[in-house]
Amino acid sequence: MKRLITKHNLLLFLCLIGSLVSAQAQIVIAPSPIEVNVHPAAFEGIAHSFVTNNGASDEFVWERNVISITEGWKSAVCDVEMCHNDQVSSMEFPLESGESGVLDVHVYPYGFVGSAIIEVVVTSLSNPDITATGVYYFNESVSVPERLSEAIKLYPNPAINQIFIGEGENVDRIELFSLSGRRVLDAPLNSERVVSVGHLSTGTYIARLFNASGEQVSSNLMIKK
Repeated sequence: MKRLITKHNLLLFLCLIGSLVSAQAQIVIAPSPIEVNVHPAAFEGIAHSFVTNNGASDEFVWERNVISITEGWKSAVCDVEMCHNDQVSSMEFPLESGESGVLDVHVYPYGFVGSAIIEVVVTSLSNPDITATGVYYFNESVSVPERLSEAIKLYPNPAINQIFIGEGENVDRIELFSLSGRRVLDAPLNSERVVSVGHLSTGTYIARLFNASGEQVSSNLMIKK
């Protein structure tokens, strides 16, 4: 009997893992990450990407997060339905089953020498577990470690086994994404404000920090060595 229960639990576990992998694969942003060189004299630089719905027809929302950008530059998103101005940081859009649509990021250097790293997160309105992240680099290399660029700092950076978040910061949860957009960690912040990252491979990760209301309060870059 015990053996049968063990097999049953294992089957349930495998089904759960399969459903999670399936959910993550239902929406895909490609190519990601993507690198684009932008001359300061150019009117704009464009990183062309597409979002594909491999699941059922659904309504989605994209959110633009500016990880770093040179002062004087601006960024904007073109989605399936239209191109938006730099003031629009989030927008809902429909996507039929099997359909692909534009998800481009534009930057405007206005004559300034500089760079930018932008991420766009797409999430299903009917199921928040269905999500994908695209990362867009302008005059930056995916392989070059970057410093944290937001007010909320994680330390040490680079990290080895643990990262800490300073006292007084309004953070209750942290997510880590690989540069390809795969979520590798989603964890509540404990009382010691410590997060274990020893299991992660060496590389650069995007850290998204959330408050108790589920609102994103920072988007940073973390280096694991």
